[in-house]
This record gives sequence, C-alpha cells and structure tokens, in this order.
Amino acid sequence: MTRVAQERLKLTKTADRKIVDAGKNVRFTVTLRSTGLAPARSVQICDRLPPHMTFVSAPGARFVMGKACWHRTLMPRGSAFRRVIVAKVDQDAPAGTERNVVIATAHSPIRLSAHAKVKVRPVPRRLHRR
Repeated sequence: MTRVAQERLKLTKTADRKIVDAGKNVRFTVTLRSTGLAPARSVQICDRLPPHMTFVSAPGARFVMGKACWHRTLMPRGSAFRRVIVAKVDQDAPAGTERNVVIATAHSPIRLSAHAKVKVRPVPRRLHRR
C-alpha cells in the first residue's frame, strides 16, 4: 500500500496594537506556513478588511472584489509566506471591535481562516460654542 504525503498549512494573523484611534493606521501581519509532508499547490491568500478600514498598503497583492490577494503556485514543505498589511481606520469609525479576516485555500480541499481584532477608539466630538 502506498502512503500519500499530505500537504498542511498553518495560517496566523496578528495586529500591531490592540486599540487604534479612528483616523490612524494599524499593521496586520499574515503568516502562512507549509507544515505538511508534501508541498502545497495553488495557494490563494486573501484579506478582506472590515467595513471601517481602508487599505494603505498590501505589498505584492492583487485586489479582487475589495480583497487583497496573493497567489503561490507552490509552497514547498517548510516554507513560509509573510506579508504586512497596513490599514487606516476611517476617521468617522464608531467605537467597537473590528475583526480583520484572512482566508487561505489550496488545490487540495484546504480552507483556513485567521483573524485579528482591534478596538477602535473614536475621535472625540468637539463641543461647538456659539
């Protein structure tokens, strides 16, 4: 009996801060590691920002339907793919938690997701005097 080597991937996502002020930038780091016995093929990594954020930078990404996406034809065993995404929180973003999600898929039936959360601190409303 022949044993088939399997591809495995591990996906993580982190934010450089837990609290971000509206109007400021936050940096997200996405890391995908090939941890299986076989290389991963036709890997797609896509990041969609939450509604109150816009992309500032996503080096090497192709933008597809509002998502920053990267494609790797082959991820050899033991390799890693890492990207830093910079996003700006909208100036008028309300207070609350924003959840940024990244999804990775591969040729085999692999579908992974990871997320990072940040709390938004809104810009204080200034009192207007007449």
